[in-house]
Amino acid sequence: MSFTGLRVRANDGCGKTTLDAAPFRHIPFYSARIFGGAGLAETELERAEKRYAQAKARLQALRNREATRQRKLDTRRKVILGGALMDLAERDSGAAAMVERLVRNLSRDQDRKAFAEWGGPSSGDETPSPTSDPDGAD
Repeated sequence: MSFTGLRVRANDGCGKTTLDAAPFRHIPFYSARIFGGAGLAETELERAEKRYAQAKARLQALRNREATRQRKLDTRRKVILGGALMDLAERDSGAAAMVERLVRNLSRDQDRKAFAEWGGPSSGDETPSPTSDPDGAD
């Protein structure tokens, strides 16, 4: 066996003389068995544990992506439905009364404040009253 390309490191800082096996690192047998490459040669169990950990991480990433997708879809549904309900409430006094009732029953003040400027239907009825002033000045 030829060991051309080996270099001897005189001192690695711990008082030991070590061999540099760089030319042989691509060959697991040499790097692990001859040169004592710490951690270079994995046992079959270590490789299996590493693959298991990687698969487990991939599975968790997939679960996280699916959960994120579901949350986004749920939020989108709520926004669409809320917009449709508010649009209906602008045109229908019955829907407006239901929205007002829903807003009154919200448990958090900050949620109710989000609807403070929303006045419900524009005119209160489906058709504007001929006696009311459109500017709101009486």
